[in-house]
Amino acid sequence: MGIHIQDEETARVLRAFAERRGLDVSTAVKVAVEEAEAATKSNGAKLAQKIEPILERARARRKELGIPADAKFDLKDFRDEMWEGSD
Repeated sequence: MGIHIQDEETARVLRAFAERRGLDVSTAVKVAVEEAEAATKSNGAKLAQKIEPILERARARRKELGIPADAKFDLKDFRDEMWEGSD
């Protein structure tokens, strides 16, 4: 399968990447994509670590308020209840 890169800047960057790594262009594309995928997964794991304390506080607050963990929030019901006495 061939890939035609029309953008000169992209082609230049790819060739430079391949040269720095000592790779042919096809392998350079593969390596670059694999590294980008690994970085994406790594960032996702870092984000999960960052938000875990926030989720823990939310879980604790739900428990304090007696809200079951599997409770569903229905915005329409909430609005109906909120505006019920405003007539």
